[in-house]
Amino acid sequence: MGKGTKPGKYRKNGFQKRKKCDDTIAEDDTEVPMKQKNSKEEKTKMSSAEHHVKKKSKEKERTSKEKRKSSGEVTEKEKESEGLKIAKAAKVFCKYLLDMKESSVSTYFDEHLASYKPPDQTTVEWEKNMTKNRSKEQKMYDKTRVQLKCQTSEDSEYINASSVKFDGSETEFIMTQYPMWDTVRDFWRMVSQRKASRVVTIFECESTQLKSFFPLYSDHYMNLNGWLINTQRIEVDERDKTWVNTYTIEIVADGCSEAIYCRLFNCTTWPWKKTPSEEKKLLALVRAPWKDVHPATQPNDPVIVMCDLGLDRSATVVLTAILIELVLAGKPPDCDGLFKRMRDQRAGCFTMSMFYTYAIRAALSYLKIKFRQMADIPDDVKTMVNDALLKVPFVNTKTKV
Repeated sequence: MGKGTKPGKYRKNGFQKRKKCDDTIAEDDTEVPMKQKNSKEEKTKMSSAEHHVKKKSKEKERTSKEKRKSSGEVTEKEKESEGLKIAKAAKVFCKYLLDMKESSVSTYFDEHLASYKPPDQTTVEWEKNMTKNRSKEQKMYDKTRVQLKCQTSEDSEYINASSVKFDGSETEFIMTQYPMWDTVRDFWRMVSQRKASRVVTIFECESTQLKSFFPLYSDHYMNLNGWLINTQRIEVDERDKTWVNTYTIEIVADGCSEAIYCRLFNCTTWPWKKTPSEEKKLLALVRAPWKDVHPATQPNDPVIVMCDLGLDRSATVVLTAILIELVLAGKPPDCDGLFKRMRDQRAGCFTMSMFYTYAIRAALSYLKIKFRQMADIPDDVKTMVNDALLKVPFVNTKTKV
């Protein structure tokens, strides 16, 4: 690791902040298109009978009033539609919890979800590349694994990373393990090839088992067999300086003269097999990739999420994010379906019920905060959110950070 030069054009052409509410992960202010009123009907030909003319005139006037009234009602409904859609989606989410016969979500998970495995999946490439896998037990499916492009004879197309997508969402997540020292270059190849300008990482910087795969200090760089990784800037969340640090990373690929950039959101104090002490911590991590976005970032550009094995803490971030995204879009989430969809794509994710439970609780907590700011959310929906939270109590404080 050594000292590097800082490109002068970065600040001018680099990441630009977009104004968003503090508690959102997606756009809140959506313009609702107003329905255009129907054009006026052409006047009918005059009848020779005077009483018929008057009758026609009265009928037309009454019809015109009804049209204006109807049009006004539609317009009013359109103004409320976004809030109503969100409320309906939230209702379905809450009913999933309130209709459970089990005493808690944790019990439900253990009895109905924990043993789920998708049928007819192969793991050939995972078995061929055992030295590149941190876990020798948690497999990776061939169908959803990320495949790298090989540019040299020394390159490998294998990396322990899975593409995770959901119906009704443009967002693609890549769940991956923390890079091993001989796969760090492969990780940055994936970032470059997949145009992933947002990376969420969860690891302890002081850990003796996990060595940093990027410079932890600004204006320092790593040289990975021709790939230059330079940390240009570090931002600390002033609300909690020990939780998430944001790194702006410059990546110069081997043989390439132009750099690409990514923002890396590093959570440094969420240890293995534990959950944060309050939901706002998780929500801050979940929201981060959507708050400061590079102007060139496309909606379908993937968000990389990693932890030690890419199974539990990563899955917690992904499930929380997709639950919030779907509800805000007015799309009722199918929690069981989302879990199975994740297991279908990232084998063995959610090895412990407390992570599934915590993701649901965090999403509900977000909605509780969000609905306080929305005047068009019915009171009964707000009550349902509070009642649903009782089904997902905090786990034992000894397991939290």
